[in-house]
Amino acid sequence: MDFSTKFLMTGVCVFMVGALAHADHSGVVYEQGSNKQKVIYNFVGKITKDDGKQQTVHAVYTDPEGKEAVTDDIIMEGSNIVRDEIHQLQTNQSGIMEVKDGRIYFTKT
Repeated sequence: MDFSTKFLMTGVCVFMVGALAHADHSGVVYEQGSNKQKVIYNFVGKITKDDGKQQTVHAVYTDPEGKEAVTDDIIMEGSNIVRDEIHQLQTNQSGIMEVKDGRIYFTKT
């Protein structure tokens, strides 16, 4: 699976997990169509900062062997994502999604 696909999949997970960002959380991401038979990632997300206005959530996705594959740092205001920075460690790539002035901006490195 290429970086763009993993980035999008991780982004989808982030949006799904966003509603849970008010608490520490964990879960499993399965390959689509595998009927929950093929694990792609296990993840754990923890709130690392909460100043009453914004929360920062740090999530770590590990591959089925337990090796760190993706890190994800999300800044939220309420249930709205303000910034999401994803590092794909397997390919040494990263991407940022930022919401400004009602638009979403993407940066990939």
